[in-house]
Amino acid sequence: MKITEYDSTRPGIAPSAIAITDYASIVRILADDVYFQSPSVEKAKSVISSKGFFIASDSHKSDKTSIEGAFSLGAVSAAQYFAIATRQAIARKTFVNVAGSTASINIVRDVLKYVPLRWAATEFAGLELKTSPTSRGCYTEEELYDIISDIYSYIFLEVEASKQLRLKAKVKADIAKLLRHIDDSINWASKVSWLEWFLRGGHQKEHNIILSGFMKLGYAHDQLNTAVLAVIVASTVELSATITNALNILLTQKASGNFFFQNPNDLPSLESFSYEALRIDPLFKGVFRVAQSKVPVAGATSIGPGDRVFLDLVSASSDNNIFPDPGLFHVQRVRSNYIVGDGCLRFLGPDFAPKITAQVLSVILGLPNLRLGPGQSGFLNRFPDYADPLIRFGYLRVDGQQTPWPTSLLVQYDATTVNGKA
Repeated sequence: MKITEYDSTRPGIAPSAIAITDYASIVRILADDVYFQSPSVEKAKSVISSKGFFIASDSHKSDKTSIEGAFSLGAVSAAQYFAIATRQAIARKTFVNVAGSTASINIVRDVLKYVPLRWAATEFAGLELKTSPTSRGCYTEEELYDIISDIYSYIFLEVEASKQLRLKAKVKADIAKLLRHIDDSINWASKVSWLEWFLRGGHQKEHNIILSGFMKLGYAHDQLNTAVLAVIVASTVELSATITNALNILLTQKASGNFFFQNPNDLPSLESFSYEALRIDPLFKGVFRVAQSKVPVAGATSIGPGDRVFLDLVSASSDNNIFPDPGLFHVQRVRSNYIVGDGCLRFLGPDFAPKITAQVLSVILGLPNLRLGPGQSGFLNRFPDYADPLIRFGYLRVDGQQTPWPTSLLVQYDATTVNGKA
């Protein structure tokens, strides 16, 4: 490391963030990109030299409608891919006990962790992933998941100060390498026929609909590559965790006898439920914003330039005036009332993530006599993280290190034929 990258000045008292819990104020601040900027904007600029990383950009608002339009048009075909990929992953990773009557699968580790990654990397970006450490491709699924997890953590989460410098160097190098692979893929796809693209593993329909929407923005070549990287980051680790939380809610309710989805093919209700699941069990406590000038805000009379503001989304999403009986599930709530922080709903549009979540949940809930695994294997093992300002729950990886992303949840179902496999 270069000595210039370190700050040798004596640290002072870290300024505390001004907490905002008022629903109306939070909605207004989230919609205001001029007076309240996300700290992720500056962190993204420190590791990405080109423009186009729209999920952490102060110019995102100007492209927002076009980006949402592209994802809205591609949402149905993408959701169909997710449904097929989920069925295939379940059939491939299921194991049946000796007696042959019960099938088990680690639905988080073997399915939900990687299906979004496969869509983003192969279907959207056209990257070729390795099927083994020595096979052809740019990364294994596990390698790419870890890379995306680090990128997301550095840009959007509050990384421990002692780890920031090392993580920044790693993320910067990983992004540079990943952008080269994306560049190769886009250049290759632009020169081949749809048949060659399909035979390589890509699906021309999704590639055309969504990527064409980005191309219509008039991005320069490197800017387009960076925009594709932004989609990969926005639609992988967070989307996996979002679907996991929603599934955990449903399975826990089913185990307690309060299950209210008797028809797993009721996709509109599952889409509505995905919003309610985000409200009841969100991934994060809230989001930070940095004030760019003096702004009056309800409950905080002295917000000035440079002040950090913490938007308490958990509290605002429990406002009884907006969400009557906030502790209860209601899938018929007014959708526009839900607060969207900095997640995939905000950047990929309001249609994309709910349709994806509904399709994946529909496939899993359709398994015969679906239930949680026995003992601790059937619990989403997590612990409240009181120290971290953003993360609500921590999880343990196999190496014993903490991660903000779910790692394991075993489910069981009756061992009938699944996709032609017993």
